[in-house]
Amino acid sequence: MTKIERSCVVYNRILFAERRLEDLTRLNNGDLAGANPVDRQQLIQKFFFHLVGAIDFLAQDINIQKDLGIPPENVNARVVFQKLKENDPIKHLIGCCLDTILISEDTCWTGTYDLA
Repeated sequence: MTKIERSCVVYNRILFAERRLEDLTRLNNGDLAGANPVDRQQLIQKFFFHLVGAIDFLAQDINIQKDLGIPPENVNARVVFQKLKENDPIKHLIGCCLDTILISEDTCWTGTYDLA
């Protein structure tokens, strides 16, 4: 898979998650508690499926682009975070997303970063 194809996979997963989130907010006119539980659960599962998939694909892409050498079956955001050098700007970005790293939102960089 090329770099462009990998980026498209991440983007598409985020786009699909966003669509499921929009579907959730429209479900039962926004009254999720009163919505059909099966419909609600299905949309929530699809939302998280695509969101977690985007995170996994991005972790794989960082592993490849940064040549971290992590076996594909062991790649996840936490392992990538631990393997990155301390001064790598991506490490800070991943740290903002990990639940075990306590960084306030106002310290998280919100720009873009080229993996190459």
